[in-house]
Amino acid sequence: MIVAAGLMFRTTGLATYGFSDDEVTKLRAVEAYSRGEFGVNAEHPMLMKVAIWGSVRAAEGWNRLTPERYHLPLETALRLPNAIVGSAAILALYGVGYAYFGTAVALVAALLLALDPNVTSINRIGKEDTFVVFFFLLAVWFYERGKQVGVHDTVRAQSWYLGSAASFGVMLASKYLPHLYGLYALANVATLRDAGPNRPIKRRFFLAMGVAFVVANFAILFPPTWRHILSYVRGETLPHHGYLYAGELWVTDVPMSALGVPPAFYLMFMLTKMSLVALAGCVVGTAVASRHRRERGYVFLRVMIVFQIIGYSMMAAKFIRYSLPLLVMMNLLAAVGIVASLGWLTSAMKGGMRAVALPVAYGALAATLFVGQLQAAPYFAMNRNALARWLDPDGLRFPEAGYDFGVREAVSKVARAALPGADVVSDVPQVARYYLDEAGRREVRVRSFSKHGLSRDVQEQWVLVQNAHVYFETAELIAQLRGRHSPVERYDVAGVTVLEVFRLASN
Repeated sequence: MIVAAGLMFRTTGLATYGFSDDEVTKLRAVEAYSRGEFGVNAEHPMLMKVAIWGSVRAAEGWNRLTPERYHLPLETALRLPNAIVGSAAILALYGVGYAYFGTAVALVAALLLALDPNVTSINRIGKEDTFVVFFFLLAVWFYERGKQVGVHDTVRAQSWYLGSAASFGVMLASKYLPHLYGLYALANVATLRDAGPNRPIKRRFFLAMGVAFVVANFAILFPPTWRHILSYVRGETLPHHGYLYAGELWVTDVPMSALGVPPAFYLMFMLTKMSLVALAGCVVGTAVASRHRRERGYVFLRVMIVFQIIGYSMMAAKFIRYSLPLLVMMNLLAAVGIVASLGWLTSAMKGGMRAVALPVAYGALAATLFVGQLQAAPYFAMNRNALARWLDPDGLRFPEAGYDFGVREAVSKVARAALPGADVVSDVPQVARYYLDEAGRREVRVRSFSKHGLSRDVQEQWVLVQNAHVYFETAELIAQLRGRHSPVERYDVAGVTVLEVFRLASN
């Protein structure tokens, strides 16, 4: 039931909003895959793109066989693999929670994850983070299962260890984040200094990991892929600089910098976005985890949360979707705290009262989370909790949550109104180009705001301004634009303006 609820929220209304720039990039990669070209968008591994490729082709087949009212939009087809994998991660977290803490914590953790608007929002976009988290949880689940089986049968445990290794390999074929494997290895070293025979055979383990990685990401064998990755790492593909957070622009194009996005970014994100029930559970869970210094599950939680918060907070670049692995761990910690709290509250009750109180408490928890999820739908990323009234009253602390909402609708209106030869100026140029082509306005030019700025040689310009895409190259231009002109269109989500459209004419 929990997985079904999570799947419902993740798959319903996937085409409510249009593509983001990153998603159009994935769509172009899928088109290239169909031609046998696997070097497109090569800075990212290919597993998720292969899944999207299959989903898009399946949707095309479905649309050919069904009446038009049942057709699947391309936005839905592209995002569906992430929505399904994100729902499967609920089950994987249940497995991890069960292995470490038992049934009650596992169920509450699964419930929190299924009905977390922040996790849901990331699971509903075409980005690699969802795949990474699922295969990481699956790898941990398999490894812990191997530990359990190996207590009685070390030979049979090896198949679980190989499954874990393959999952870690596929995790890396989803996104190049090896630190997640390193953190789990650190948790293992801290709790099992001498595992005896109940451990994986290292040669087989790493061979399985490597084979799974190459099979799921065979483009890594192509020299053009490496050239593209090196170009990406050197920043040669970066068209703009800066990140708007809490009303100020911050540096993001260096690994670490005092001028980077403030270290409190992720903590503030959780304080303003996580449900108050989950936050309260995290507080209690932290107290519980601090008392169990050597137990395997609590060591895992401390390592995964502390090192991620510290590491992520020190980096100059910070993005909401990067928080997904951390959000999953926080939900598991919250589950520990909630179960412990309910245990303390009901410990003094008599048997009959306790038998009634616990189901009622868990039912109230599920109802509260479900209502919160309903209120956040379908723009889950714009969700804010009660603490945001003080910490983020205008909803502008995290403009990234605007996630290119309204661009599809704005470009569709521009396509109907623009003069022949007009320009559309935007810092999501691929999105604008895609929807202009869909509207049959191929003669309308699209120009990058941060790269090209505004032009004096065109009769008409339509400028799309988004707080999520304000950069050092454009901040002054946007301020002047807002000071001298009024937008012809404004798009608001959850009371926050996410897009303004300006029309500039030479006459």
